[in-house]
Amino acid sequence: MKKSILSLLAVVAMVCTFASCNKTAQKSDTNDELSSMTDSVAMIQGYMTGQQLGQQFMMMAMQGMPVDTVEFLKGFKKGIADTTKFSYYAGQIQGVQTGMGLAKEGIDAKIFAQYLEYALKGDTTKMTMDQETAYNYIQNYYNKKQEIENKEKYGKNIEEGKKAIEDFAKQDNVITTESGIAYRYATKGTGKSPVDGDKVKVTYRGTLVDGTEFDKSEEPIEFGVNQVIPGWTELLKLMKEGDQVIAYIPYNLAYGANGSGASIEPFSTLIFDVTLLEVIPAEKK
Repeated sequence: MKKSILSLLAVVAMVCTFASCNKTAQKSDTNDELSSMTDSVAMIQGYMTGQQLGQQFMMMAMQGMPVDTVEFLKGFKKGIADTTKFSYYAGQIQGVQTGMGLAKEGIDAKIFAQYLEYALKGDTTKMTMDQETAYNYIQNYYNKKQEIENKEKYGKNIEEGKKAIEDFAKQDNVITTESGIAYRYATKGTGKSPVDGDKVKVTYRGTLVDGTEFDKSEEPIEFGVNQVIPGWTELLKLMKEGDQVIAYIPYNLAYGANGSGASIEPFSTLIFDVTLLEVIPAEKK
């Protein structure tokens, strides 16, 4: 029975997956778009969690350990409303753990619990979205929330990157694209230019605006034109075999609001020294 209860508690992982289990999330001002989405997120998450719990109940029933849905919901509602108490009843344990997670994310626990109940009781009239649409809606919400939190912490990178590009653009022979990439030729080649679908062989070095090197090819590397960050894809198609360019790529064409690993913070403008060695045309079908 203990193992079954523990497996029942694992269902809460779905909520953590949607919320990315963000331990640093704090209550803060969010934009109007996010505020208008929170109740819908509570409905969707509550309903989908209820569906998951319903499946778990069926499995437990087949193992000879049926869960009374009515009694479970009683315990769950008490738990989700008061996260200061823990109960040995599965519903209350589930509710307390879920309630604490929802509180961190600013999600209305009462709405969540109501829609969880609809799902457990099999009321399909309360949820008009299919599962994929519902998941995408929630994922979009948390992506926006994460972007806002990242901007509060790393917003300085936007201004620093903007200034770096503006300063670079004032130098001689610098070209600025409509998308915001600024680049100049160190060496001009005479070969062919790649197009979508082609592969290229290049050498490169990447740095942040403060000069910190975050990546460098020790030898020529081969990859698809469309398998890299958007700024690289655009830049490569502007180059010819033999070209060497110095390019400043704004954050929105690099790793955006999320950054990449420990070396590239969110909203980072990136500087690349790229040499296009060879274009490998896509195979004709």
